[in-house]
Amino acid sequence: MKKRNLVCVCMVAVFSLIGGCGRFPEEKQSVAEESLTVLAGETEEIRTLPEEGGSPATARTEETETDGAQGRTEYEFRTEPLVIELDPGHGGDGGAENEKHGLLEREVNLQIALRLKEELEAYENVAVYLTREDDSAVELEERVAKAADDGADVLISLHNNAAGSICDYYNGCTVLVARGAGQAGLSVVTQELGCYILNELAAAGVENQGLMFRVTQDELYYDDGSLCDYYSIVRNCVKAGIPGIIVEHAFLDSEEDYRKFFADDDKINELALADARGIAGYYHLKRKDSEEVPVILKNHREKITLIVSDYYQDNTYLEKTYFVDK
Repeated sequence: MKKRNLVCVCMVAVFSLIGGCGRFPEEKQSVAEESLTVLAGETEEIRTLPEEGGSPATARTEETETDGAQGRTEYEFRTEPLVIELDPGHGGDGGAENEKHGLLEREVNLQIALRLKEELEAYENVAVYLTREDDSAVELEERVAKAADDGADVLISLHNNAAGSICDYYNGCTVLVARGAGQAGLSVVTQELGCYILNELAAAGVENQGLMFRVTQDELYYDDGSLCDYYSIVRNCVKAGIPGIIVEHAFLDSEEDYRKFFADDDKINELALADARGIAGYYHLKRKDSEEVPVILKNHREKITLIVSDYYQDNTYLEKTYFVDK
């Protein structure tokens, strides 16, 4: 991954940066304020990434505290029902591919979803639905509509990445979340759930590239007049009142990621198991066959990338501490 010169961030600087990026009309220059609603006053500056030999994921992990069963007598497992909609991205056609190894993203996404469903059903008080169970094509709007019809408490869209112009890295995991426009409360849930999943994927060896917000580049607004989120799944989940995230597990076209995470079924299934551990941790799920307490995040630092155009040069990078132990 090439080294980045990251902007120093304060609220005034962020407004200036995005307002002057030239990708939006003048009347949209308040996009930074809208985009960072739930982060105001809580973000920290990022000036540089670690030098060679230290990855962003490693740096953040060193400052993350976790706590298991020991000393956590106050821990309470979830007793209320939880309905999870899993969305294997793409289907029918489309998606990334690794031509060298004959790997199609839509097939990998479905494999992760089926294994994840099986694992989540090993927990109490959990019902899991899928937006597709085969290689059928499903429209993006239909996926969120199905989640609403199923009474989903959360929609988790499962994807794998490929190199492009919006990011200046070529491997690792990212979770795309709602940025706070439309319904700020939903954004908090998506960010926190994203932290748990990223933490478990990083523990499984995937480089943690952090959370990602992306602002629409079209004339799309929520009912409150704020600019919509870019991705249809995230945007329509906000409109439906459902927390919705997109998990990009790793880069399908990265030879390094391929060897580590896609080379065989066992490696792909490990990604699903990491997702399950993250979901169980955030929602305090109890396994049917165990009293084991999931990992608990405290004072967890996570990188956030705000995307406003098709070019990574316009990105804003921040860092936020979640689950502050007061």
